Amino acid sequence: KIIEGAAINFNLTLRSRSFKGSLNHLTRDLSLSFFRRTGELLLVCGSSCHLDNFGTMLFNSMLHAASTLPPTETVSVNTFMKAVTYRFILTPEAIGVYNPVASDGLQHAIDDRILCSEVLRNDDLHEQKSVLVFREWAMDNFLVHLLKNQELSTPMRLITLKLLTCIIETYSTDQIPTSQKIHSAGGKLASIVTYSKLFHSLKECLSNAITSNTWDAVFILELFSCARNLLALPISDGKITNESTKRKTLLSWACTSSKSTTDLDVDSEHPAYIFEFSRWLIACGKLLQNQSTTGALRDFITRVDIREGRERYTLENAVSNNVEIRQISSSFQTLAKLEKVLSFGRAKRVHSSNPYAKNFSNALLGDKTLVSKGSLRAIEEFSNYFAGHTT
Repeated sequence: KIIEGAAINFNLTLRSRSFKGSLNHLTRDLSLSFFRRTGELLLVCGSSCHLDNFGTMLFNSMLHAASTLPPTETVSVNTFMKAVTYRFILTPEAIGVYNPVASDGLQHAIDDRILCSEVLRNDDLHEQKSVLVFREWAMDNFLVHLLKNQELSTPMRLITLKLLTCIIETYSTDQIPTSQKIHSAGGKLASIVTYSKLFHSLKECLSNAITSNTWDAVFILELFSCARNLLALPISDGKITNESTKRKTLLSWACTSSKSTTDLDVDSEHPAYIFEFSRWLIACGKLLQNQSTTGALRDFITRVDIREGRERYTLENAVSNNVEIRQISSSFQTLAKLEKVLSFGRAKRVHSSNPYAKNFSNALLGDKTLVSKGSLRAIEEFSNYFAGHTT
């Protein structure tokens, strides 16, 4: 009643009250209220992520809350994604410029108040440094850990991929001037080491989903889209400019730097890993497009996890003539060697099925096929992007 009275005084229009489902409305409104304050909550996360577990738990809870929203709340999820991304990428002044305008009168008034706070904090260099440290921690540690977690729920896995894609797309876009973005040392989104860790986490994420049979068309679309955007991420030589022509991307850098150990002072293992991961993912994409080859892929990944030595990469006679399976075997061996050099830890996957049972994978898969046009398009776009920038 107090809020309604204040709204009348300020000539604000509130949503009409409903005598049915009031508790549901209250829960939804409370969730949306938290989402609209995501940027402020992230400042709390950033100020304590290295001091104790409070920042980690709060950030994880925010992602979990977004992952549990029903499909009808797509707008709310997108609002949350943009709020996290804008806090990570944009300067405080730019956040207010690109934030969407709320249609609800009260929410619009609250957003204006938050915007005023952002403008007042614009010159707080300590806060921007805190956000940058938090972003580096989130990308190098938190998101990597989530994607590699075998026990991560499917909704949480999808929300993590969506968030990473949104962060990369926002940093890469030319529609926002570079002067309105927060850059790490050297004018990048993150370090080369972090990029390699992210590709490794995508590899583990896909492998976990395949061996546990928890993948679907939506997951494939999100993972391949995330990987393509990461390859297309612009990287700087240290000079921050607004020029979008002839800019170096992560893929173009990996192609040239894998032949040199001096470019950007990074060892050749990192660009070599990014390049080989791309070849591995292309082969996986081709095998995931029908049931029989998906079963063969699952059997091979299971074999790699369970067996030791060179026997891990031995191909069965039935699939030894498949070009993609041979590429998968070759890439797995190369990536394993690089992961050892780069000290990328890999948790041993838990397999509930018998890896030696004939045709067991096909029986498990049932009718699971990539029928989604979106997922097939995402696979094709990743393959075409790689081929178009490496020839």
